[in-house]
Amino acid sequence: MEEQQGEMIAQDKRVSAPSGLRVLAVLSWMGSLVSLVLLIALMFGGRSLAYACKLPLVDAMLRDDSAGGIWFILLKFVFILGSAAAVFFLWKSRKVGFWLYFGVQMILLLLPFLLIWNLGLEYILVKLLINAVFTILFILLFSFYYKILK
Repeated sequence: MEEQQGEMIAQDKRVSAPSGLRVLAVLSWMGSLVSLVLLIALMFGGRSLAYACKLPLVDAMLRDDSAGGIWFILLKFVFILGSAAAVFFLWKSRKVGFWLYFGVQMILLLLPFLLIWNLGLEYILVKLLINAVFTILFILLFSFYYKILK
């Protein structure tokens, strides 16, 4: 009986992610949640919501999403869900989560080039630079834990 308990405790310790990885996962999930809420609000609130919201960061996000149309919103929605799923795998200490996160984030960075040209190349490049900083930061921070992932 005690041996089984010891094995279960040892197994729990192997599955448990380090606290730093958990913090990164929670921060990533929070960002995904905010993005998903804004996308859902935009899908059901329309363009009037984009103009009604006057917070600078939220206003910029809604402007991008509304300029891209419904396909941009739907694709972004799917890829943000994919990013959240990747972070779940990272939470569970799985290497596949890192590569899934990396791939999905690269697609999310490049998606505006495909679907929101009407905002202008300069706008997209500035947006890419800002988004790339956070994306690269999170990928680098997640990569510190890559060696311990299974």
